[in-house]
Amino acid sequence: MLERYDPYIVSNIAGPLLGYDPGTALFYPAFYTAIALTIALGATALYAFYAAMRGRVVRPAVISTGILAEVILVLMEYVNDGSRYPYLFISGGSGVPITQLLNTLIPLPLIAIYTMLLSTLIFTAIFTLTLYYAIIRRFLPEE
Repeated sequence: MLERYDPYIVSNIAGPLLGYDPGTALFYPAFYTAIALTIALGATALYAFYAAMRGRVVRPAVISTGILAEVILVLMEYVNDGSRYPYLFISGGSGVPITQLLNTLIPLPLIAIYTMLLSTLIFTAIFTLTLYYAIIRRFLPEE
């Protein structure tokens, strides 16, 4: 279905494994890695769920499900956003380049972009560490 509307995205995500000729080899390895990690996440979550149904909490399984979920989230966001490169909007086999949407009268230095990205990553890491600390210390029983 997606191939009919966005063949450019499909070829970048599916790659040569499914018979496509992607414009870049940056995204389909991340996509297939995320799929493999999703299968591992499902198996780990099922194991933790069945253990919890029997009255035990397997701390390593519970903690690893959270870590796997975050890694999958980052990989799939990378694939989702990056598969459109170098276009911002896709229409069929091509799209509107980002350069056509930039306002050249308002220069945005590269250091500002890096600062925005780095601050987003730092605050996300702080939130994640705080969340996991609260879950591990408060909600998961000690072994």
